[in-house]
Amino acid sequence: WLSLSLAPQGANQFQLLLNKQDALTEFDTLVAGRFQALNDGTRVTYTEQLSEDRTNLSGVFISEKRLSREKKDQGISVLVAEKGHQDIRPDGNRYLILENGYRYDGNPGEANYRVIKYDTYGVLLERPDVSDEVTDRDAMPTADLIGKDDLRARAELQWRLSLPLLVFIVTLMAVPLSRVNPRQGRFLKLIPAILLYMAYLTILIAVRGAMEKGKISPTLGLWWVHLMFLAIGLGLMYWEPLRLKMASRRSMKEMARG
Repeated sequence: WLSLSLAPQGANQFQLLLNKQDALTEFDTLVAGRFQALNDGTRVTYTEQLSEDRTNLSGVFISEKRLSREKKDQGISVLVAEKGHQDIRPDGNRYLILENGYRYDGNPGEANYRVIKYDTYGVLLERPDVSDEVTDRDAMPTADLIGKDDLRARAELQWRLSLPLLVFIVTLMAVPLSRVNPRQGRFLKLIPAILLYMAYLTILIAVRGAMEKGKISPTLGLWWVHLMFLAIGLGLMYWEPLRLKMASRRSMKEMARG
């Protein structure tokens, strides 16, 4: 249940949370007294003070790169204002309204620049749509992975099925490894048990990666790893009784000869 249902649901909610985080505007993430880069670094915003309801600012500084339609650099625009506030229009667009300030347009290092003094200036706050699309394969429901021919999807499905199998097979190996001779100490087999488990998990992860890259057939997939360690577990479980049985037979033969 954890592997097939709960873990994908948790990954799905985490992805949706990241989508909401990507849709935050400058007002949602702005912190007073800190320069904040947005839009892949093309805009830097700063405010000295920010009201608790995040609607009013004072001491505003905004630096933004001016790009053409061909994404060519056309200089930098710098806005400074005494104060500002947020204005939400009926169509849902949000603007930052700046008051009593200046706008400087030009290229760094050049004397050719333009200065505009304004009483009121509006800056559009772009708000990306919150996406409900989840593309991470670990967030996809298990039912959606069944029947897919994509290697990554098949590897993810086998990985989810592998985790419950791993628990049962490791438990099978734990029973014989927990038997110790009091004279040898109770922790004698602890290190071999840890190494065996780490080898099991490491091989599974490596084979999963190879399967995603097409180096291992999906039909073979992760199953051969489970079969190998299942054989090791059965061998550990029946080795000691088998050894004692063989020793008992040898002793009986020696007594019969004697």
